[in-house]
Amino acid sequence: MNFTHDEFSKIGCRFGFSQKAPTFEREDWSLFRTLEGLQQRAGVPKNLLSRLVLKELADNGLDNGAEVTVQSLPDKSGYVVEDDGTGINGVPEDIARLFSINRPMVSTKLLRLPTRGALGNGLRVVTGAVLASGGSLVVTTRNRRIELCPERDGTTTVVSVEAVEFPVGTRIEVCFGPTLSCDEYTLYWARLACRLAQLGTQYLGKSSPWWYDAAQFHELLFASGDMPVRELIANLDGCSGGKAGEIVARANLERAVCPDVTFPQAVKLLEAARANARQVQPKRLGAVGPQAFPTCAYAIIYGVASFGSARPPAEIPFVVEAWAEEKTEGDTWLCACVNRTPATGDLHAARDKRGIDAFGCGLSYNIAKASSAAQFNIWVNVTTPNMPITSDGKAPDLKPFLKEIQAAVSKAVRKAHRPEGGSRVSQKAIVLDNSTTSLLRSVVTVNTGSTNASSCTSSAPSSGMSWARI
Repeated sequence: MNFTHDEFSKIGCRFGFSQKAPTFEREDWSLFRTLEGLQQRAGVPKNLLSRLVLKELADNGLDNGAEVTVQSLPDKSGYVVEDDGTGINGVPEDIARLFSINRPMVSTKLLRLPTRGALGNGLRVVTGAVLASGGSLVVTTRNRRIELCPERDGTTTVVSVEAVEFPVGTRIEVCFGPTLSCDEYTLYWARLACRLAQLGTQYLGKSSPWWYDAAQFHELLFASGDMPVRELIANLDGCSGGKAGEIVARANLERAVCPDVTFPQAVKLLEAARANARQVQPKRLGAVGPQAFPTCAYAIIYGVASFGSARPPAEIPFVVEAWAEEKTEGDTWLCACVNRTPATGDLHAARDKRGIDAFGCGLSYNIAKASSAAQFNIWVNVTTPNMPITSDGKAPDLKPFLKEIQAAVSKAVRKAHRPEGGSRVSQKAIVLDNSTTSLLRSVVTVNTGSTNASSCTSSAPSSGMSWARI
């Protein structure tokens, strides 16, 4: 039956339907005001928001090269994250602006390095959690104790400023309101990040021009404000000093500022920068090493991946490390970290007969095999200057690193399951350890109906003592 527009309108009115629903408009930052909106922006469910807040604060300090401690306040009313860094510059009103949810995203992350974080949303998540739950926030830095109050209009006001003896570092006290739950694992993500930061070797170089495809390099230029092109180029590996001037001249951009560079010019500039810089080999990125979990079996695999929607593509080096320990009770548990901090996307392990399967963060694959009776705690860390993310909550897409994850986890699980082998290595073990190439080619999708799943986001590992030392 066909209706004219007028007939359809009359029918709609008769049954209470409006011809046109009212429209509403709001700023993106307003989603940080409620727990429901914060879940969307942060990428974790409500019960994990407190855990994420402490991790974000710890990551900020660790990325500035500071030593960070995370603990409960003495009266158990909240938590404190403290570092021994340079402190926060500015007057109290500047610090309040830094902890405002309506400020623009401010981040160094467009300059690709194997560091924590990705979007520059961390402090907005912290402030949003305090506002949405009715909590409190105090920042102590450079001999001032500053009590802040996040407001619904997106600003943050200074409630009080007190002179204290605190010349070095920053101390942030966070108390959550009654609507935001905490549990025995609230400190786990932050403490794991602090532990991984203390160990192994890290990349100390500059961002490489090989780490950008043409589109992302153009975005980097556009987001650099009024910075001269030469100044930006000088911040890249192999392009400092006089080389920066030569590169800019080759692209005919001697007097240009970054936002004025067109896409074709950006391509020419990127190619000129690459001609002066060698590719960074994966081993230069460093590694956490086996001591992160001393009782676990350990494996490390290196790789290079190509990324990008525009030529030339980015050539991204990466390192995959895996630790595994067999456990006496509970299901197999899996935790993924990116650049030494826990990934907050939903990722869990499941057993399917002999298979150990991973689901979430771009994975739905078998990553190792072991006896069906054996259960494991497994940690994976991917060190890379560019981790693809799939949401504002920074959920990583681990699929580009799948083959190396399979190789590293398989090797660590195999060592953990047969630790009694000692120095005596069977011919079969030699074949298995040298079968990386074969394994890398066997990407097998698993049945999503597998059971016995356990997730990094649900708890800390059970019946495995390595995590308890964090």
